[in-house]
Amino acid sequence: MEIRNLSAFLQVAATQNFTQAAHILGYSQSNVSMQIQQLEKEIGVQLFDRIGRHITLTHYGQELLPYAQEIVSMSLKMGNILRSESSIGGVLRVGMVDSLFDIVFKNAIEKYHARFPNVNIELTVDGVANLQQLLKKNQIDIACFIDDTVIKSNLNCLYSLPCKIVIVSNPYNKIAIKEKVDIKDMANEEFILMEESASYSIRFQNWIASKKIEPKVFLKLQNADMAKRLVQTGSYLSVLPLYTVSPSAAEGSIKIIDIPEFHLIQQIQIVVYKPKVITPQIEGFAHEVSHILEFLL
Repeated sequence: MEIRNLSAFLQVAATQNFTQAAHILGYSQSNVSMQIQQLEKEIGVQLFDRIGRHITLTHYGQELLPYAQEIVSMSLKMGNILRSESSIGGVLRVGMVDSLFDIVFKNAIEKYHARFPNVNIELTVDGVANLQQLLKKNQIDIACFIDDTVIKSNLNCLYSLPCKIVIVSNPYNKIAIKEKVDIKDMANEEFILMEESASYSIRFQNWIASKKIEPKVFLKLQNADMAKRLVQTGSYLSVLPLYTVSPSAAEGSIKIIDIPEFHLIQQIQIVVYKPKVITPQIEGFAHEVSHILEFLL
């Protein structure tokens, strides 16, 4: 069983498109098709359903997937075993949500570049839903975001860390100076929330709606740092991951509003698309980001 045939299988599984897979691998489409045919003939089963222009894995393809990943990954590691990290090249395509980019990217990229100086980084900062689509289309290799626990069958979570979601305000806001805040106090407050793809924003809106309160959302943003700064200088409330506001809360420029009824935990996650082979470049980046997160949180 040839490694190149397994690599072609994984790339077609990731892109669900022979033409795109061929472009990524640097082969002709006919060459990739031949490699898949050779693999199917060798193991005696059909790996893909080809219906018109749509390509999906068969049941046999799904079963082969983790074994092919392991074999190709091991082959890559064997090829690199005598090479130092500093000699490994290539391109690593990274996706991050804005809030994580603000707190981890600078330190993580400096440490990563020191380990892999010949790897070029391409960064995309976007919302969770778009990053998941980019992973599925094989347009990025690895993504870092905050969301509910990954249960989707097409994503492989390499690392997960729980994070508390909090309601924040200016420390001089009338709601911040109350000894005890009741959920009803939220009825007349103006909120700055994150875009709809932020699951914690959706969870908050569903929770407060369950209390028969309709929040006055006057602004939605993608940038958590901007939301925090607007809260610091205005009379607004916002709902943000704790890691985005902890330093400001510690210095007293922002107040975390304690509402006993509100408990929301999300997961900071580092994920890849399941057909993706975990290369040393991907593994190294995941390690550096997870190390920075554990140190900060």
